[in-house]
Amino acid sequence: MGPEQPPQSPFSSDEPRLRILHLLVGTACVAIYSGWVRAMRAATGEETSAGVDGIWALYNVGAGSAVGGLLLWAVRRSRGMRFPRHPGEYLLIVLGISAVLSLGMHVLITVANSPSFPGHVPIYPLWQLMQFPFYMISALVRLLAAKSVGAPRWRRFFLLGAGIQVLGLFLTCAGGFGLFAGDHALYVLIGAVLAVVVIRDHVQGLRYSWTHWLGVGLQVWFSLFCLAYFVLFTFYRDLILR
Repeated sequence: MGPEQPPQSPFSSDEPRLRILHLLVGTACVAIYSGWVRAMRAATGEETSAGVDGIWALYNVGAGSAVGGLLLWAVRRSRGMRFPRHPGEYLLIVLGISAVLSLGMHVLITVANSPSFPGHVPIYPLWQLMQFPFYMISALVRLLAAKSVGAPRWRRFFLLGAGIQVLGLFLTCAGGFGLFAGDHALYVLIGAVLAVVVIRDHVQGLRYSWTHWLGVGLQVWFSLFCLAYFVLFTFYRDLILR
């Protein structure tokens, strides 16, 4: 790029553009995901403070958007289009799978605590038990993403994410709820590493589609959510363990 040339847009020009339909479907996914989680939490009688509810509402916005990314994946593949193609698109699928797993955990907890379910199952031990498949599947999909992306720094990013999933399993299940906040701190680290990767891409003048940046943006969103949760747990712990 010469000194007289304006800086290039970070968006690639040879990819399908972002359209109103994408925004409408994404909004619908967020609304459905958020409503479903609220309904299941109400069914289990879970009571939390307004601060905790607000933070989890932010999570639901990101999770619903990530599920929308999975729908985009299915539509494009059904049309014979190559997707995922860029690193952020692999990240979008990884986050979408994690969101679906999280929703599945809410469903199982709701069923186990319903009046028709035989016996009473305490929520927290059941939640701990379900962490094993959640973290292991999350680690596996990140390993698959690391194997598929071409850029070495993105490969290292996904490998780091897989390692943090395994470490998060240990912190949450073996260490108890107190180390659950440490698990969230690790996700903040993922966001910091992602920032370094994105900056290096920008320095090299790499251009990606909006779907790549959607995956990147959602990872930043989840990292900010984890930061907020970590701060809340550290300084306002009574609001969570009430």
